[in-house]
Amino acid sequence: MAQALGVTHATLIRHFNSKPELLTGVVEHLRAQLLLQLETDEDLRAAGSADELLRVLWRRFSDPIEQRQFLLLAEIYGHGVRDRGRYGDLLGSIVHDFIAPIEQRLIQDGWRPARARAMATTLLAQIRGLQLDFAATGDRDRVNEAFTLMLDALLAPSTSTKPRPRTQ
Repeated sequence: MAQALGVTHATLIRHFNSKPELLTGVVEHLRAQLLLQLETDEDLRAAGSADELLRVLWRRFSDPIEQRQFLLLAEIYGHGVRDRGRYGDLLGSIVHDFIAPIEQRLIQDGWRPARARAMATTLLAQIRGLQLDFAATGDRDRVNEAFTLMLDALLAPSTSTKPRPRTQ
């Protein structure tokens, strides 16, 4: 890692006391970069609905570079579940920081806040599951079709899941 970064091993050791601390630092940086992307990406900001936002996110998350980052986050997620003392804050952040923008867009689309939070949780879980499926199989066409079907099913207008749009 030191060689890839163009620094010495001593430099890494001075900045990080342990391998888990180094890994946490890397993951925190990735998480911050992903959040910055959520806030500044023009395509994401221009999305007119939760459906459009999620489709743009899916295209971003399907990028090979993003997929590598997701796999690292998934590995840390697994470590965090086993060692909440070391990774608990990061786990909460990985979940809640990514639910929030989806939830906000659903509320803008007319969803009640309590339902929007639950739906954002459902959508994020489905997306992460599909990312894992793609990582395991490499079957992009099947996973992309599953993503489309999931969005169409979960975000289709229905009085049982989504209230009628608010009137001004």
